[in-house]
Formats: sequence, structure tokens, C-alpha cells
Amino acid sequence: MNEDDSLLATLLLKKRELLRLVVMAAMLAFAVGVLASATVAQEYIPLRTVCLLAGGLIAVCLIWLGTDLRNGLFFEDHLVGVILVDPTRNDILSIRGYDLSEDVVKILRAVKAESRAIFRDWEIEPLVRRLREN
Repeated sequence: MNEDDSLLATLLLKKRELLRLVVMAAMLAFAVGVLASATVAQEYIPLRTVCLLAGGLIAVCLIWLGTDLRNGLFFEDHLVGVILVDPTRNDILSIRGYDLSEDVVKILRAVKAESRAIFRDWEIEPLVRRLREN
């Protein structure tokens, strides 16, 4: 995929998200308008029906928004990288130029500095055996 295709795909995705937000805003505005005019509409339509209609629209919008937010929180990514393990020290070695290796080493150092109890499992269980078992 070249840069133009990526730009086009991004623009189409943003357009779809904008349309979704506009539709959701219109539904919420209509629901609030129905609730606001409930006293006037009470002469023609029962109040319970008006409240159910408005509440249903608001519930649909909230569920729609919730599913959008939930879908944005979960993702799957496949990393291709190299890590080297020193089995005598049970430690991962940093490889200059490989971001994954450098990041893992930085994270492990941060965990060790933050909480020795969390890092203890790492020290007890040999990493090399875990890799061979899997």
C-alpha cells in the first residue's frame, strides 16, 4: 500500500467517524427535544410513550457510543523482533538498533526499580526453560 492509498483510507475512515458522530448528535438532539416538549405533547401523545421514545433513543446512542469506545480499547498487533537471553543471569540482553529488545530491557529495569516483589517471579523462573516449553 503506497502513501496515497493510506491517506485515502485515513480520510474515508475520518469521514465515516464524522458521519457517525453527526447521526448520534442528531438522535440525541431529537431525544432531548422530545423530552423538553413532553408537557405540550402530553395532550396528543401519552407522557409514558414520549418518555419511552426519548429514553430509547438516548439508550441507543449510549450503547452505540459504548461499543465504539470499547472497540477502540482492544487491538491486536504482531511484533517481529529479536531478543537475546543470557541463561546464566536469566536476563534479556539489549541489542543496539532493535527497538523491541531495547524497550523490553527498559521495561524490566523499570519494573525492578518499582517493585522488587513483582520482579521476584522473573528472577525465580528461568526464562530459557519457559521458551523451550512453549
